[in-house]
Amino acid sequence: MRSSAAASGGGDDDSCGCSRANAPTSSSSTTPHTSIPTPGSATLRIVRPPNLQRVWAKGTDAIAAEAAGDFATLRPAGSLVEKSPAASAAGAPHCRVRPQQGAASLADVGHLEWLERPEPGKDTILIAAFSGWNDAGDAATESAKYLRRRFRCHPVAHIDPEYFYDFASVRPSVQVTDGERKIDWPTPDVRIGEVDDGRPVVTVLGVEPRLRWRTFCDVIIEMAESLGVSTVVTLGALLTDTHHNAPVNVVGASNNTALNLNMGLRQSTYEGPTGIIGVLNDACHRAGFDSVSFWATVPTYVHNYPSPKAALALAERVGQFLGVTLGESELHSAAANYGRQIDELVAGDDTLAQYAQQILEESAAEAVEDFSEMVENPDGLIDELEQFLRQQEPD
Repeated sequence: MRSSAAASGGGDDDSCGCSRANAPTSSSSTTPHTSIPTPGSATLRIVRPPNLQRVWAKGTDAIAAEAAGDFATLRPAGSLVEKSPAASAAGAPHCRVRPQQGAASLADVGHLEWLERPEPGKDTILIAAFSGWNDAGDAATESAKYLRRRFRCHPVAHIDPEYFYDFASVRPSVQVTDGERKIDWPTPDVRIGEVDDGRPVVTVLGVEPRLRWRTFCDVIIEMAESLGVSTVVTLGALLTDTHHNAPVNVVGASNNTALNLNMGLRQSTYEGPTGIIGVLNDACHRAGFDSVSFWATVPTYVHNYPSPKAALALAERVGQFLGVTLGESELHSAAANYGRQIDELVAGDDTLAQYAQQILEESAAEAVEDFSEMVENPDGLIDELEQFLRQQEPD
């Protein structure tokens, strides 16, 4: 499915917002809360930050980061742009904005290195996930890893990391095989396999890049076009004030009205800082691809622990979208053990147990609000948790 008309708005993705997974905590003060309903579970309590306007930092460090394209430091902010009545009536088409020709353009720099060149497929699906800001509890990347095993995907290409990563922040590692040392770089890889009905499926998995996000997304768009991709599925995970034994909520949004109606999704109304998933969804929207973004919730108070439960929930939602039954796997076993392991962790810490119980009680008591109002600030949630724990410390 390749949409021919742009949906109203900027196509920002973050589905339900962006999540800073496993991020260092900040010193911001407690911010107001919002209650939101989610399908099949109790209301979630999130933090609504006082200001999520687009803010570009000032000073020489910020200017240098912007000049280098360091969007992990200066995150772009999504915004909704209302079409004029004339443009809406005319059904303005998608516009493919290609990079300027020059030293840094795709025409001159080979960012994608092919191991083999598959023939373009029909109705190919692309699934993308990136560790870091949009990957609370490693749920998105673990889900993508499971799906590429499930669909027997094999490597066909990788993206050269030299242009997109700060190796002082995302360091390569040394591997020794048969006495030979090898540098393992943080390289996003591209694999291809087949869904059960024979449709090709492409996976893109890696670390969120730190530099030149627009060029990075252009590399993926060019690759998707060459492989006959029609629909792009992005995966993310966000921190919410939810209990670890509560059902995992998977929410999603699409830029395709028909998909929204058929799958019970909606076009995102999120505005604020975003990650590479948001930028990639916007690029797909502008390039004319149908895009769908699925996000799973992860409890804030165990944000440092991997969540196979959330990973499984994401994988099952993708399976539902593709019309595929995934069957039992090692991910199911890990998800089944997750609740028991976190129960033991919480039971061994009185203050953590009290906090978890407080979440249960408040989730049951809070009023239901419109889900479209959801705005995420995971840093604020972590601040709240740390403030709670500090209050429990003896004088």
